[in-house]
Amino acid sequence: MDKSVDEMFRGSADEICYGQVRVRLVIFHDDILRLGDSLDSVKVGNINIDTVMNHKKLVLNADKTCFIKMLMGNDTDRRKAQLLVNGAPS
Repeated sequence: MDKSVDEMFRGSADEICYGQVRVRLVIFHDDILRLGDSLDSVKVGNINIDTVMNHKKLVLNADKTCFIKMLMGNDTDRRKAQLLVNGAPS
């Protein structure tokens, strides 16, 4: 799984950076953690992970799969982001 995920995300412009360092996916056994800095980035990551899962003929466990949103910034920015997430088509 590690190699397939690495190949799918290698060179992706949709990954976040900490300064000049690109933050890669974190994989531990069968868990994957991926960070995104925009709704579009998260959508692209979800599509890429879905592609890897389909290629490997694996299925995500719906009971354990989650999307954690942590919105940072001032109150106005967080409200705007929350509206964007809630109104975004899936």
